[in-house]
Amino acid sequence: PVQLIALRDAQFVMHNDGKTFGSEADVTTVGNLLKAGNLPDDRVTLSVNALLVRAGKRVILIDSGLGPAVHGALMASLGEAGVAPDEVTDVLITHSHFDHVGGLAGADGKLAFPKAVIRMSTAEWAWMKSQPDAAALVKVIDGHVQTFTPGAEWE
Repeated sequence: PVQLIALRDAQFVMHNDGKTFGSEADVTTVGNLLKAGNLPDDRVTLSVNALLVRAGKRVILIDSGLGPAVHGALMASLGEAGVAPDEVTDVLITHSHFDHVGGLAGADGKLAFPKAVIRMSTAEWAWMKSQPDAAALVKVIDGHVQTFTPGAEWE
């Protein structure tokens, strides 16, 4: 059997100023879309979550959230799900934006999931390694990343 558990990491609210979300549209267009969804038009509320998958002997985390440096609560959510960080066998990164990879390092600057293989596409890993602001995290996870080509089967 496969078990899926949604894990909450963070929620934050950003002013609808056209600088972060809807930067290719104007504030009014974004506001109208928010209104159409019965939401306030002056702010964008964002949730950061991860998905825990239990499949056989594997404990797979899909994305790692923001991490402790940005007050992410993923570790607390993982604990509520009854899983210790060293029980995670695989961390699958969907893409390497900080809200998906920030939780790969713990508050101590070491691997947050010490026994896990970190899986991300070859292109995402190359992009992440090219980003100066990701250098410290790349140093922490380098050697634990296993890349793949999207669409390939996972053993």
